[in-house]
Amino acid sequence: MDCKDALSRIRPFLEGTMTYAEEEEFLKHIRSCASCREELEIYFTVEKAVENLDADYGAKSFSLRREFAEELRRREAEIQRHNRIRQLRDLILTLAFTGIVVSMVIAIRFLYF
Repeated sequence: MDCKDALSRIRPFLEGTMTYAEEEEFLKHIRSCASCREELEIYFTVEKAVENLDADYGAKSFSLRREFAEELRRREAEIQRHNRIRQLRDLILTLAFTGIVVSMVIAIRFLYF
């Protein structure tokens, strides 16, 4: 993914409309490209600041930079969880298919021998 493509995907990323594969590719680029990461952080900061204009935080401090970092970690963890589930599903399907093939081979051996 190049910077132009990454920049065009900032809005879908923030809206949460990307597939896991698209989001994984996007985050991989964001981790390696400081310029695109900074652009994403600006969009994120503006969006969160607008969302929180009327919020009353009292004495609680609010750090958009920390929230941005936490959001990236959360999304990366979600992608990793999705990938682990997909790998487990693939393993189960492979084992089931292998079990079926072994059962068929055994059945054929008993029928013809």
